[in-house]
Amino acid sequence: MGVCLDATLVTAFQLMVHYANDYFDRHGDRAHERTAWSGGSGALVEGALAPGVALIAAAICATAGAEATLHFAYGGNATVAAAGLAIGLLSWAYSAPPLRLASRGGGELDAALVVAVLVPLAAYAAFGGGLDRALARAVTAPFVAMLAMMLCVELPDAGADAAAQKRTVIVRFGIAQSWRMLMALTIVAVWLTGGRGHSLGNRGRVCGGRSVRGGRSLAGLAHLPRPGPRRWPSGGSRSTPRR
Repeated sequence: MGVCLDATLVTAFQLMVHYANDYFDRHGDRAHERTAWSGGSGALVEGALAPGVALIAAAICATAGAEATLHFAYGGNATVAAAGLAIGLLSWAYSAPPLRLASRGGGELDAALVVAVLVPLAAYAAFGGGLDRALARAVTAPFVAMLAMMLCVELPDAGADAAAQKRTVIVRFGIAQSWRMLMALTIVAVWLTGGRGHSLGNRGRVCGGRSVRGGRSLAGLAHLPRPGPRRWPSGGSRSTPRR
């Protein structure tokens, strides 16, 4: 029962942020060229659904997630309840007012905390675990990798984000500096993954060795030509190449 409730909690808040993002980012999304991984679903921008439908759907999902969180609180599992509360609040704050972290350079950290730390914590605690060393080891590399992934997702939309005054990390630091951060985060994530193999016996050492070799290969990416700095356009057209 606890596992089903935990899945409900995570899924409901994930759907909530999906619908909320579509609603609160709909004006900026009109200036984006939508890709398979960025620019929203396109349902509101293309007129397939009225904006209010997305907001209502987000509210329904938020209610379902809150009910699952309260069930854990009343059931005595304070760790899952606290994780659920944090997931709900941070997910809402990603693009919704008043914080709108994605527009203020905090969305990357917000998403990494929710997806790579709080969601595993909720699942781990649902099975009787808690805040311990094993969990910390398990989430460190995914957290760093998630930060790198967020930069990848933002790169294609950098020009339109700047025009819409959405101050993502890419917009704040520019493409060249963000590219260096992306490479560094990727290398650190692979290095952390390799380092975890030492505590897993022979099988872990084999996997760890492969990861370390992969990390050395990725280190070579740092020497690839990077996009040069560029000025953001004043209009809504994209200035970054599609990746």
